[in-house]
Amino acid sequence: IVRSLLPAFPACREWRGLSLGAAVARVAVFVDYQNCYYTAREVFGNPAFDSPTFGQIYPLRFGLLLKNLVDPAGELVAVSL
Repeated sequence: IVRSLLPAFPACREWRGLSLGAAVARVAVFVDYQNCYYTAREVFGNPAFDSPTFGQIYPLRFGLLLKNLVDPAGELVAVSL
């Protein structure tokens, strides 16, 4: 199967970073922070009475949570707001 995907593989032994083993999930997370903030305030509280800090999240913790749901052995490569 490797020959059908990479016909020149035996001649390319100098390749670095080529992994033919089990694939590890690489997770990048984009958070639309404004929508996340307002939705959390509406769903979990009362926007008229709660503190302005209610509804805020920790983007890195959120990214790690999502990465662990996808693949606990995976790698979180980016969290972008």
